[in-house]
Amino acid sequence: MTSTHRSSTDVWLPLPKRSATKSFAAWQDTYETLHLWTQIIGKIRLALAPKVNHW
Repeated sequence: MTSTHRSSTDVWLPLPKRSATKSFAAWQDTYETLHLWTQIIGKIRLALAPKVNHW
């Protein structure tokens, strides 16, 4: 019987490091788009979360 379990490293493509400028330049637009959407989703989650008094 074969296992169909994949580790989390098998699912994602390797991202280039910022120090490798040649390969990072190819990912620059994708990086900026992903960063923007992450910020948008964070703002939506914050707006929809119940207000908590931190006193």
